[in-house]
Amino acid sequence: MSESDLMEYVRQDFRDLGYETYAEVPMKGGGSKRCDMYARNESETSQDFGHTIVFEAKLSFNFKVIEQAYYWKKYAHLCYIVVPTTTKNISTRNFAREVC
Repeated sequence: MSESDLMEYVRQDFRDLGYETYAEVPMKGGGSKRCDMYARNESETSQDFGHTIVFEAKLSFNFKVIEQAYYWKKYAHLCYIVVPTTTKNISTRNFAREVC
């Protein structure tokens, strides 16, 4: 499974909620930093109209993905980290969630 495969699961769910989604979105004006997915609620009947979300995906939960998500949090209403479920290192994973 790749990061883009993982994001396809999330993409469809948010489209069903009325969000327009965009993959690999750079900062305004370009640059090398790109979020894995950016979503904006385009449903005018929704109370969340205009609401924006940034997603960072990795195949393992680590400080790198936390750092990437932290960078993007000032550019959207919410920022999510997307990683596949695993049964390995549960205590480390729980600690990382608590840090977030």
